[in-house]
Amino acid sequence: MKISGIYKIINKINGKYYVGYSTHIRSRWQHHKYHLRKNLHYNTHLQRAWNNHGEVNFDFVLIEKVPSELVIKKEQTYLDLAKAEKDKCYNECFDSEGKMALSEDHKKRISLALKGKTRTAEQRKNMGDARRGEKHYAFGKHLSQTHKDKISQAEKGRVFSPDHLQKLKGSSHGGGWHLSDETKKKMSASRKGIATWNKDFTMFNFLNQATAETFTGIKSDFIKRYKLRKKSVYDLIKGIQQSYKGWIVIR
Repeated sequence: MKISGIYKIINKINGKYYVGYSTHIRSRWQHHKYHLRKNLHYNTHLQRAWNNHGEVNFDFVLIEKVPSELVIKKEQTYLDLAKAEKDKCYNECFDSEGKMALSEDHKKRISLALKGKTRTAEQRKNMGDARRGEKHYAFGKHLSQTHKDKISQAEKGRVFSPDHLQKLKGSSHGGGWHLSDETKKKMSASRKGIATWNKDFTMFNFLNQATAETFTGIKSDFIKRYKLRKKSVYDLIKGIQQSYKGWIVIR
């Protein structure tokens, strides 16, 4: 049974906490533990404390059950309290509809952890099934107009250095790795009649900065799974924009 509400991850040694919300509390805790155990958590303060004190010294506590349609507003109430006592919490962002920017160190750690990582067909299927339909973390969620405006404003006026632009021009589709010619031919034969844009089999690593969720695969599958705009994903890969709906490309 899904439980929606506000939770805290509490350090039993010093009482410091991280507060957040979820429409699926149990799944969210598993998500936190997975990334903390892998030393890949997006919150560097919480990750450092976890590494220093150990998993046994942290409790995951449900603070308040809240209907899913009200949980973001309720989280803001708790974030306001946390902001007033920053020395007692691990939170780095105090806006419930804001997005967390990952540090360069965190991006490097995630990139290194993903390199050379392969999964079996069964594992990929299980991962896909676990994130499809109602099981997906964002199922039924809608961004408020205020949140959309913040994202839009953050993306405007971005300027890339000449060196950065040159690197983007010299890379293939902004980065990624390529399948062998033999594999491309096999995939091409199985996709006869599909639009040309979808025949690019370059593999990319995507990361959602807000949820720390990752996706590795070709861009057409990425677009289909998360129902994204093709043009925006193309701009994201080419480096024309740095993030889209919280997603970035890990080079």
